[in-house]
Amino acid sequence: MMHRLKQTSRIGGGIGMAGLILVCSVKAQSNYLAESERKAREVIQQGIQALGGEAYLKVTDLTRTGKAFQLKDEELKGLLRATIMDKYPDKTRAEYGNQEIVYINSGSQGWKIEYKNVKDQSAQELEDFRVGRNHNLDFILRYRLQEEGMRLRYMGKLRMEMDDAEIVQMIDKTQDKIKIYFSSTTGLPLKMEYQTPGHGNRWTSDDERLFFNYHTVSGIQVPFGVVRNSNGYKVSDLTLESVRVDTGLSDDLFTPVLRKK
Repeated sequence: MMHRLKQTSRIGGGIGMAGLILVCSVKAQSNYLAESERKAREVIQQGIQALGGEAYLKVTDLTRTGKAFQLKDEELKGLLRATIMDKYPDKTRAEYGNQEIVYINSGSQGWKIEYKNVKDQSAQELEDFRVGRNHNLDFILRYRLQEEGMRLRYMGKLRMEMDDAEIVQMIDKTQDKIKIYFSSTTGLPLKMEYQTPGHGNRWTSDDERLFFNYHTVSGIQVPFGVVRNSNGYKVSDLTLESVRVDTGLSDDLFTPVLRKK
């Protein structure tokens, strides 16, 4: 009987030790995640300060004018004048050429004007706008950081050509993951990485945006060069010539201006 008691004692002790190790492991992981989130928020706040701090966060509208290059298999397929007007948080008007093609989005509504013909955007075009907005750097930094279920992770440092970058990953409640690379020198965003969901015959793509040639406009930093790569190929290049901040854009700009045909 004494032998059995001793054996039981040893088994119980083993279980107790395993439980203690598990508790310590869970606590260590919890501490790691909390520290990772703290560091990620610190890097993001430094980035926001570099972009202009409160002046950047309080921007109500932005008008960008320049040239939009479209590429396929690294070859130039199109070049158009572009004027893009954003009225935050959810209004966008993008004009291409001499207003031959205009995309307008306002909240859950959207229209497309092609050579003076006005059409409602399709359900897929509206979804593309929503996905694009959720992957828009300014929208992320101004509105998505406090989103319910949003988690942040600090991913460490990486050498990028002429600069070191600190990497932050954002994971929303749908498990959509976005990485933002901030310059260790200036604090400014250098790159974003994310996935664009597929639909129809289009597969999910691994996309990235590169930000460069920053200029100070009305107290905030604006990248005058934005390149988008998809699955390793350059697909668009927006080169800005001018930027206007807080000009009081009228809501009329974000409604269709022609009757439907």
